[in-house]
Order: sequence, then C-alpha cells, then structure tokens
Amino acid sequence: MNREPLFLVDWRAIVAQNSLDIGRFRWQPGVFGALSRIKREGPFLFYLTGPEEGVEPYLSHLLDTLSGEHVDFEEIRLGCTPEEIILEAKDDIRYDFAHSVLVSPRKEAGGVRNLVLSEHDWDEIACLLLGDGKHLPRKARVQRTTKETSITLSLNLDGSGKGRFLTGIGFFDHMLEQVVKHTGVDVEVEAKG
Repeated sequence: MNREPLFLVDWRAIVAQNSLDIGRFRWQPGVFGALSRIKREGPFLFYLTGPEEGVEPYLSHLLDTLSGEHVDFEEIRLGCTPEEIILEAKDDIRYDFAHSVLVSPRKEAGGVRNLVLSEHDWDEIACLLLGDGKHLPRKARVQRTTKETSITLSLNLDGSGKGRFLTGIGFFDHMLEQVVKHTGVDVEVEAKG
C-alpha cells in the first residue's frame, strides 16, 4: 500500500497544519473493515511505503489506530517508492509478483497489478483481492467523447433511486428521473454537445 491518503481524507491538510489534532483525522470510508477482512481472509502481506519528511507523528497515530483494528504491516518503508521495493526484491523468492497488488491513491508503475483508490472504494478493493464477486457492487462508469459530444454515465444497480441528470434536454432528464425513481438504481448522466 502506498501513501497515507489511502487511509485518511485530507491527509495533506493535516500535515500542512502540523497539528496532531486527532479530531481532524477523517478515515476513508470502509478502510478498517476492508483491511481487517483482507488481513483475516487473504494470504496477503501488508507493506506501507510513502514520503519520509514530516509524517512521523501522524504515521505513529495512524499505525496505532490500524493496529487496534488488527491491521499490522509486515514492513514500513519511508522515503522510498513501490518501484524501489520491487527492484530490490525482484530476485527474492518470498515475493510473488504475479499475484502482488499495489493499492495507491493514483496509478503507479511498478510491474504489479494496481488498484487505484479513486476508482474503487475499500469494500470493492477487499472483494477484488479476496475474489469475492458476490459482494462486489454492481457499478459501471462509461465516458464517451467524440468531436461533437461528451457523455458520462454512472450506474449503480444496487442503488437507492438517486439520480443526477445534466443532458440539456428537460424532458429527457424528466424521463430519466422516472426510470431511476421506479427501478431503484442510481444513475448520473452528464451530456454536452
């Protein structure tokens, strides 16, 4: 796992203010349950990498909190990147890079499968890692852009009947609202052009 934004919302703001005000720590939704489940049910070793400067007091609180939820890291490497760890360990038989996964706040290189937190929530990440498709949310997001139009559609089949429509065609927006209301799915549509 790479970098603290995986666990905390607004991590950089907390570090910038240089205040260990525990009340300001907002945890990413689902992080404790997902990490506990991954640790308990999966054959995964947890490694944490990230920047070195200025994170020590925050990292200590972060690790204490995660440890209280039975989430401990086999190794913590500050001041290095996942790519550096992979290069160092590529000949080490303890590592199975064909089945390794890097969870990070943005797309990273490194030669291993990458799960990006902005594309998946923590429950989805746990389901993907544990191969538990029956609990995986049935969601899709599609974006199509041509010279004339740009359309983005998000669909959650297990939603609660919420919708947001910005098509520029009032009657079409109204009809989409009716579909969402009567099916219980969540839909967002934004269309330009």
